[in-house]
Amino acid sequence: MAKLAMMFLHLVYPVAFGLLSSDCKIHSRKLILIQNKSLPIKVNIFAWRLRLDRLPARINLDGKGIDMNSCRCHVCDGDIEDSKHRFIGCLVACNLRMMIMKWWRLPNHPKDLPGLLLWSDLVGFNIISNLCFDVVVQTTFCVTWRYSNSVRFDSTHPRKDILGVDIKILSHSWILHRNNKVNPNWLDWLSYPLMACNNLL
Repeated sequence: MAKLAMMFLHLVYPVAFGLLSSDCKIHSRKLILIQNKSLPIKVNIFAWRLRLDRLPARINLDGKGIDMNSCRCHVCDGDIEDSKHRFIGCLVACNLRMMIMKWWRLPNHPKDLPGLLLWSDLVGFNIISNLCFDVVVQTTFCVTWRYSNSVRFDSTHPRKDILGVDIKILSHSWILHRNNKVNPNWLDWLSYPLMACNNLL
């Protein structure tokens, strides 16, 4: 049964299969991305697709000939929904970046998508803090995407006020359960995660 499942993965998801069977790199003609092992594979693949602008944002689907009623953002209706708007321009994404900046006590945050994708590399933390901050940034991508999809497809409107809590809980849980060398204290993580990470050195 396991062999059959792996054959299915290889046929249907060749990129995911390549990631599962390789050491820790996703290969593309445009990008080689080192996997953050503190995150689930689906989150690493999500970030890789975001870097390649291959997420099914409304403008990308429209460009592939899929008839969309509207290409505007369903969350804020402020602009055309592309990756840049969804993760940079949308009001929800802006608020989440501000929350992360205050939570980690950073002086500023990126204002463009390339800067956001490299945010964890630009802050100048030590190795453990950098790894944890990268988990937070990539978790934020996933929470933002999930919220936007919930607004569009769910019958009940999702709660915007708990997205920051979701990011804190998910990122801590992934770090705690996927990396046996990094175990930040939960209370320190909630109040000042940089100090929680620095205490592990």
